[in-house]
Amino acid sequence: MSDFGKETCVTAIPATVADPSQQVESILDAHLLNVPVDLSGPLENSWHELIHPLLRRLDEHLDCRLVATIERFIHAVLQFRHRSCGLLLSELGAYICGPDHAPAGTKRLSNLFRSSKWKSEEIDRHLCLHAVSVWEEMVRHQQDALLLWDESVLEKPESQKSEGLSPVRSSKAKRISRIKPGYYRPPGPPVFVPGLNWLAVLLIGRSGPPTVAAMRWWGTRSSDQPTQASDSTPDSTPDWLRSGRDVALELLKQCCERFELGVIHVFDRGYAGSPWLQALDRYGARFIVRWSKYYPL
Repeated sequence: MSDFGKETCVTAIPATVADPSQQVESILDAHLLNVPVDLSGPLENSWHELIHPLLRRLDEHLDCRLVATIERFIHAVLQFRHRSCGLLLSELGAYICGPDHAPAGTKRLSNLFRSSKWKSEEIDRHLCLHAVSVWEEMVRHQQDALLLWDESVLEKPESQKSEGLSPVRSSKAKRISRIKPGYYRPPGPPVFVPGLNWLAVLLIGRSGPPTVAAMRWWGTRSSDQPTQASDSTPDSTPDWLRSGRDVALELLKQCCERFELGVIHVFDRGYAGSPWLQALDRYGARFIVRWSKYYPL
């Protein structure tokens, strides 16, 4: 995004629009996603059920062209991005507006990302409200609800200038350097690469697909601030520079306020310990923790 100047982003995309409100309805309801024909009806209905409430909320204060860009942007990422294949900004522009109009699609994405009329918190709020509605439906059907907590890292070993990068422990380096028969190497220190810390909470029941209740990304150290985050002044500290414990405690408080005692929180061994047990007891949460046998209770 740093390659785009202000004069680049103000250029509007030509379009013949008679009534903006009518155009929004066509964007939301006329199936302009160009969904592949091999997608089944239930999958397409699930897509509209998930994404359209968010688009309608954004349409209340966001330009209709940006709302359409969000829809096509998410669809392109879901369709073309996978573990071994990332997407460049120019590629996304080609998927949004077609190969012949890739620069125009890139400009649309730039306008979307630079817009000050919306924030990422709106997506977090939408995911939370959707999970609460699914949970209420599970309660009406007397189904047990579980909140699965999963924490990991996103490794970006080739990136240097992206915002939010901090050192993360590389599980891939650990896996490929594992001792194999006939190829012994002395064990060395862990390998750290640039990346992002990631935490997700999934709502799941006895039947049906899991629902994303929350997802957080953060960094523990900035390249411009090699010291700990607590040593920085509040004005110079970016909002993504946080500790994992603070992020988890904030998310636990939010989940306990939304779901109260109607769910059971499920944690892996990374959450086994006195500080986290005290936090769960303080909020009165029902939980299951995979406990390490080396930790005495």
